[in-house]
Amino acid sequence: MDTENLYYFEKAPIAKAVAHFAIPMMLGTSMSVIYSILNAFFLGTLHNTAILTALALTLPLFAIIMALGNLIGMGSGTLISRLLGEKKYDDVKHVSSFAFYSSLVLGLIVMAVGLPLIDPIVHGLGATSDSFGFTKDYVMVMLIGSPFVVLFFTLENIVRSEGSAITSMTGMILSVVVNIMLDALVIFVCHWGVIGVASATVISNLAASSFYAFHMGYKSQFLTVSVKWFKVGLDILSNVLKIGIPVFIMSIFWGQCLLSLIIFLSNMGTKPLLHTEFHPAYFNFLNLF
Repeated sequence: MDTENLYYFEKAPIAKAVAHFAIPMMLGTSMSVIYSILNAFFLGTLHNTAILTALALTLPLFAIIMALGNLIGMGSGTLISRLLGEKKYDDVKHVSSFAFYSSLVLGLIVMAVGLPLIDPIVHGLGATSDSFGFTKDYVMVMLIGSPFVVLFFTLENIVRSEGSAITSMTGMILSVVVNIMLDALVIFVCHWGVIGVASATVISNLAASSFYAFHMGYKSQFLTVSVKWFKVGLDILSNVLKIGIPVFIMSIFWGQCLLSLIIFLSNMGTKPLLHTEFHPAYFNFLNLF
């Protein structure tokens, strides 16, 4: 499989290589769009607009956590692809190990900083008295699970960077399927409401991250999660950040735009605010092209 992946980097015609990487990514992202719609459907069965509002209000926070994953994932992934082309396979292992552990550390920092400031964060997201409790519950779970969410977005890019586009797609689909199944379980069987839905999101990201980590540790010839390959050097940091920071800034701007939209709509009542839940689905759909 690794030899086949190298073929797409070194010898495949451009059109064939683009199709190999792009089509699985489009399919995986399409599943994320479907999930966004189904997630709102499951919560809608509770017939409580405050819960749907809480879900919409937490989207900017999720965008920030996702941005941190893309900061490491995009930067490290681009560097890994380049190093594979240069046949510097030991350096690939150093970068992949760095990406794995640094994303976990970033997630832990988000959790450590965010939990003591949870009330100001919820207020900053625009929660009203009706939605404050639900929003706080969702934010709390997301902050606790942020290491796994950051790790998911990092590893998704890392696995794709070695040419394993189908494996990357499989992990994305696994995350969506697990999330949908858990949503149905926590809402219709356990009746856990917002905390259950947030927990389902975190667990699904953990499941996909475990799938990616297994691939990197046992299936991939080039990638690794072994701590013995972990290395932090100026060369790795500079090459990761010079690609990752622009992607991070773009994601932060998207989150800021979404937050501004939510604050604006919150002044118009609950119903307009509910439609922002579908905004990420539209955004992901446009990203397919």
